[in-house]
Amino acid sequence: MSTPELLRAFVDHFVATEASGDDQLPCFLRTYVTGAPTGSDAAAPAELRSSDGTEAFTLYLHGRNHPWAMITVAEDDAAVLGLSIDAPATRRPSSAKHGS
Repeated sequence: MSTPELLRAFVDHFVATEASGDDQLPCFLRTYVTGAPTGSDAAAPAELRSSDGTEAFTLYLHGRNHPWAMITVAEDDAAVLGLSIDAPATRRPSSAKHGS
């Protein structure tokens, strides 16, 4: 699987694209997934980068079943994908003792 295919699969499976929480997601998809950025997309990654001069940037997105999904593009253009540590929204076991 190529990087664009992997990014597309991650976004499709884990990101709440209808309410991603980041207006840059469409630009990111056009630039890094479909390879068809528009003229205004060229400046968008620069807006995402930190002020310390590194070329890396991270998108913090709302997840489908996890609170957050993160996509980081490192300085060497490697992609790092992640989900928030919290488990998907499920009922947690009660701390009450059984048989009480």
